[in-house]
Amino acid sequence: MADPVPSRRRWMTLADGLAQKHDNYLLLRFLAAAAVIYGHGYAMTVHAPDASDVFIRMGWGSYSGAIGVDLFFIISGFLVSGSFLRRRSVGVFVWARALRLLPAFVACMLLSAFVLGAIYTHLPLHDYLQHPDTRGYVLANLRFGQDLHWDLPGVFVDNPRRSTINGSIWTLPIEVRMYVWVAVVGGIGLLARRAWASAAILALLVAGWFAPEHVPLLAMPGSPRLAAMFALGALCYLHREHIPLHGALLVALVAACWAASGTWAYPPAFALAETAFVFWFAYRLRWHAFNRFGDYSYGLYLWGFPIQQVVAHHLPQAAPWQNSALALPLATALGVLSWHFVEKPALALKSWSLRPRIVALMPQGLLRSASARGDAWLARHAQAPLVLVFVLAASAYLLTSLVAIANFALRYPAFDQFRLYRYYLGLPFPDNAIQLENGHRPILPALVRLADIRWFDAHQSLQVACGIVAALLALLLVVIAIVRERATPAVARSGACALAVLALFWLGDARMLMHGNESVHVYFVVLFCVTAILALDASRRQWPLPWMLTACFACVAATFSFGTGMASFACVLVLGLVLRLRARALAAAGVLFMLTATVYLTALPGDTGVRNSLHFDPLANLLVLMRWLAAPWMHAWLGNGEPPLSESMQAALMQTTIGRPLVASARWMDSLFGVDGPMTWSALIGGGGVIAYACTLLHAWRTGRASGSMRVLGLGLATFALGAAAIVCLARLQAFAQAPGEVFADRYLPWSCLFWLGLALYALAGVRSTGGGRTLALAVPIALVLLAFAPSHRAFGGWSAAVYRRIQQSAVAAQLGIWDAERFPDGPDASRADVLDTLALLRVHRLAMFAEPAFALLKPDAWHAPVERPAAIGDSVARVVREFDDPLSGQRIAALEGWMPRIEGRPADPVLVVVDAAGSLRGLAKTSFIGMNRNALRLNIPQQRGFDGYILDPRPGETLSLLVLDEAGTHALAGIALQIPPDATGTR
Repeated sequence: MADPVPSRRRWMTLADGLAQKHDNYLLLRFLAAAAVIYGHGYAMTVHAPDASDVFIRMGWGSYSGAIGVDLFFIISGFLVSGSFLRRRSVGVFVWARALRLLPAFVACMLLSAFVLGAIYTHLPLHDYLQHPDTRGYVLANLRFGQDLHWDLPGVFVDNPRRSTINGSIWTLPIEVRMYVWVAVVGGIGLLARRAWASAAILALLVAGWFAPEHVPLLAMPGSPRLAAMFALGALCYLHREHIPLHGALLVALVAACWAASGTWAYPPAFALAETAFVFWFAYRLRWHAFNRFGDYSYGLYLWGFPIQQVVAHHLPQAAPWQNSALALPLATALGVLSWHFVEKPALALKSWSLRPRIVALMPQGLLRSASARGDAWLARHAQAPLVLVFVLAASAYLLTSLVAIANFALRYPAFDQFRLYRYYLGLPFPDNAIQLENGHRPILPALVRLADIRWFDAHQSLQVACGIVAALLALLLVVIAIVRERATPAVARSGACALAVLALFWLGDARMLMHGNESVHVYFVVLFCVTAILALDASRRQWPLPWMLTACFACVAATFSFGTGMASFACVLVLGLVLRLRARALAAAGVLFMLTATVYLTALPGDTGVRNSLHFDPLANLLVLMRWLAAPWMHAWLGNGEPPLSESMQAALMQTTIGRPLVASARWMDSLFGVDGPMTWSALIGGGGVIAYACTLLHAWRTGRASGSMRVLGLGLATFALGAAAIVCLARLQAFAQAPGEVFADRYLPWSCLFWLGLALYALAGVRSTGGGRTLALAVPIALVLLAFAPSHRAFGGWSAAVYRRIQQSAVAAQLGIWDAERFPDGPDASRADVLDTLALLRVHRLAMFAEPAFALLKPDAWHAPVERPAAIGDSVARVVREFDDPLSGQRIAALEGWMPRIEGRPADPVLVVVDAAGSLRGLAKTSFIGMNRNALRLNIPQQRGFDGYILDPRPGETLSLLVLDEAGTHALAGIALQIPPDATGTR
């Protein structure tokens, strides 16, 4: 028999692609959403209004945002048509589409209106929430009509893209209309008949292109083009067996586009090329790894524009690509949260049917349901209210802290920076990065500070940003480890997450959170320590050597971020022994620790200073360590008795409903021990913590390798914090002996907070059942801790505002070259000589306050007030609050304060100058507080309308003007009258 004639090889078709198990639609949609964000970057900046993105420059005739939306609609037309044909039910189809579109959109609208808008509105929060347009924004956009609402009251009004909250949602009403058309055409049976469906789609396509106003549901701007893309996708599904997937076809269509450029044939050729690209990318490329994550594209698309507006609000001078690059990871994070917490749970309801629920309402059905499923349902969902409470509490702590950082993070050198900046500016690199600082070797933070000096004019922004990002990453790692502990009930895990937020973002740590110098010290160490613990835990399961090396090098990084980071080695060694890791791995960690300690203590400049700071007195060290560990409880509660650690803190707590019983109970407990009450209670609490740690360590030793990740993390954090306490108590023993109250100093609070967090995580990880009263017994202590720390959280927010104001005032004094003893440090942190030397260096290098336009105005003949000045604005105040003689120049100085109303077009950081009647510059001021008697702990980032400054050589009874200039200091926007009192001398 003759051999059969071999058949010609058939090209792969769309039908073959659909038959595959994998495709690249998730990745393609994600890239399309990213392209939209890239394209919108050019709408977010005033610096490149005529700039074109890369696709325009390549001559494609369409920018990246429009191309990304085209791809979305082509994919949607293809997949949605297939979805209907598989189900053949209008009701099921509508239910599935509603679950895909609505939950994430509703969440985005609500969060945009009531969280994002509340943070960024210029209106008072109460007025904003009561404004009809706030609710109207959500309700109008949920109608998916033509009258979408783009703005919220007072939000982003000064952005280059003024007032628009979400410019991406214009496509969603068109998408909904496409779903309606699929339901109509499919419901009457046309979609199941290829020929009839193709004819109907082509007819609608032609009619919609030439006369969209006569086609139902298409009379919207932009709808003909997007409807055409959707129709192309639907046609491709109908003819999937006959459409080849070949790279040659894609190349041919791209070539046809170039050939047709500038002619009437270009738009249809480009649409066909886009369609060919979609399916070639989806089915011919083997990039399926992205499918393991999730469908983040819809959340990324929804949140991209609002986040870009946030970036534009804070960085209006950013270039288009910078705006997009900063917004993309933030919007992606929100897209991830949207998918896992909103979209994915909603899509799980696709199979939900009403009929079984109706049957279950019948008596017998209800009984059967209770016996078969009721107990299991209650076990899963009875904890939901408590979980929600803990999630809301964690969100409140985190959000108020981040907003406080945005409002009050220090922008100029402060505290001991005046002493340390002499190293950075006076020594060559790398000597300026490896010098001893207060007994520590923060080499990695020093590199960040040098970068801040080099590229950000020492305005602290890079240091604050790096510190907060490190804190957020550490929190994320901790939360992930907690959430993955599936054996622990949800209420215990949510409570643990809330305690983690409290430990890392309680504003008792405000000095570290607001001060860039401290922020990179502390939170680099925390991040590296958490990384080391989790890497060590991972080494038990897979790749022991790489994970162990990761843990060890994380410890090295922690050590050279701050001195307490050396305790991370103790943490790794203790965990290694408890988890029964191999002796070779532990020996390697021990050797690396010895090498690191040798370099730290002997090989770098200032090594004798490190060794000489250590003092061994076991009993005294232990007593100080116990008091040191109790510091968070003292600041939040027991330290507010009599005598209080801080009278201002006690007064702030007395102004709150929760704080008053805390102060009363602290006073009663102090009365039990008299004047030594705070020291006695702190020793008892810290001693209890040490005993609890010993019990935890013993339990972990008995459990061994059976310990879960959450327990390992808890034990590791507690061990690290105890090691940090030991290091501090060895190095500061003499200082604590001379000033016992310093053991409670706020700069030590992050470490002691980690100690108590570690113990709590270990205890909560052991919870396995919360039935009956055990849920309440578990939830009540966590809730009490969260409540007890809330008043101090609020009070430290006020402290942050006060310190921020003081530093802003000191910056003005430095610009004018005067010494205000009430605003500059002169003590252990930095002496007067240190401050003056550092200010001289900053002035020479034009850094910090000396890099600003206001300082440039002080040059001789550099600036003179315009002849025609703006009239004095109402609702404004400027007044002299005190006078003093400048010890540097000998001239008389008047300190002023005031506040202004909202000024149209005013930048966030205006130049404020004081001028006399002749137009000569007589002083400077700077915005320094939000407003008089305004709460510092808030949920929005308003413009600062309060200001402080100084007047040179004030004359009693003289009339001056304070001019509000633009950011460049060239144009006067408004004026404020300023009268020197006739009896000003000595007034306050």
